[in-house]
Amino acid sequence: MPTTSEKKPVTLSLSTVKAAEKGERDRFLWDSEVRGFGLKVTPAGSKVYIYQYRVAAPGESAITTAKRYTIGRHGSITPEQARRRAKELAAMVTNKIDPMQAEKAERDERNRLAAEAAEKAKADTQLAFSRYAGLWLDHYENEKGRRPASVRLAASIVRNHLRPALGDKPMPHITAADIRPIIDDIPLKRKGLRRAVFAYA
Repeated sequence: MPTTSEKKPVTLSLSTVKAAEKGERDRFLWDSEVRGFGLKVTPAGSKVYIYQYRVAAPGESAITTAKRYTIGRHGSITPEQARRRAKELAAMVTNKIDPMQAEKAERDERNRLAAEAAEKAKADTQLAFSRYAGLWLDHYENEKGRRPASVRLAASIVRNHLRPALGDKPMPHITAADIRPIIDDIPLKRKGLRRAVFAYA
């Protein structure tokens, strides 16, 4: 899109930003305090703070395309807040860090971590003890040659002892420390039940 740019930099302040008028094309006002910091005024009248920069290899500044980083819309932030952000971006560029690439890298890392967390949550849900126990009981009951008494005992142990204590805890996270209290809650005189809980757990 064709643009016009004010030749003489001005101090971007509430008064100069308010006075900036729209035109038939994007207009740019550049700040006199921070090089590259500017205000873009669109033909629709929107006013947006930007920072224009180049991260160039030595001797390649003239052939390196400038980039425009959008800082924020006027009204959401003040000129001074935008200027402070422009100074932060300028410091990054001085250290040969491309602000837009740095933000993309951060965004990609956040997305990666979120995807990993979602995948883990999905796996934990699929391996929740309450769900897995139900699937296991179905398989146990339908296994060829399984005695009805064994099925009833297994169902009783899962229903009355294991599921209340373990709930939806993921199977890979269940340890002996989780099972020990369940067995300890069973009276010592019921040795057979204690052994059965240990065996099925």
